[in-house]
Amino acid sequence: MVSIRVFNEDFRKLEVSQTIVRDLMVLDDKADTMFADPPDNIKLGYDEYDDRLEAAEYIEFLNELIEFGLQNARTSYISFNAKHMTDMGVLLKAFQCIYPDITVRWLIQGFTFGQHNKSDHGNNFRPIIRITTPETVLRPDAIRRESWRLKNGDKRANPAGKVGGDVFFTDFLEYARVTGNSKQRRSYHPTQLHEGLVHDCLTMTTPDGGTVIDPFMGTGTTLRVCKGNGWNCITSDISEQYCNEVVEEHDLWSHPKGGWITTIE
Repeated sequence: MVSIRVFNEDFRKLEVSQTIVRDLMVLDDKADTMFADPPDNIKLGYDEYDDRLEAAEYIEFLNELIEFGLQNARTSYISFNAKHMTDMGVLLKAFQCIYPDITVRWLIQGFTFGQHNKSDHGNNFRPIIRITTPETVLRPDAIRRESWRLKNGDKRANPAGKVGGDVFFTDFLEYARVTGNSKQRRSYHPTQLHEGLVHDCLTMTTPDGGTVIDPFMGTGTTLRVCKGNGWNCITSDISEQYCNEVVEEHDLWSHPKGGWITTIE
């Protein structure tokens, strides 16, 4: 049985361990994986969140997000805007001094159709960091795909397929950016990641029946991936509108302690 728990809360107020035990009825104090796609601080029009923080405020926001992931999940993924790579690198170096057992891996989402810039290189990628802990168990065989060599009859190809690399290119994995003409698009939100990208990340670090947390629910991308793959999901958003949209789409019911919940056999 899969349980989905939705909160209309700032992620910093979530009581993850209590929710896992009390609501999901899983005897564990941590989620297996956190996947977070926070606002980029580029003045987008979110429903309630102010995407115009001062630089120092936004860095502290990212700092709190990293700490939240370390405290509440065995593995954390954070997808963010490339303009913040330097600041993110400094933060991660500091965290590795505090938590010497963690490992940071940089992943890249490459865009087939990136930004056009008349005066400089346009942005054609989005970085994703993966933070693993000693409790992380990687599952590379779960994300194997038919390689180019296998498709073309090359005898050197591994018949089991190839484990994807650290660059998620849209032409190989078909993870195009979710724009207005995408079947995945929910128009009430300004941004959205491809479900396939989220699926591959979660599959690498989440066991069957495992638990995922997403502190920035948005349109519910992570929730949909979890429902389709048998993972419990705890997710939140400060926007009441976004919560109501997701609640209606997935037919969730009110929880007596606040928020919403559903279970799926």
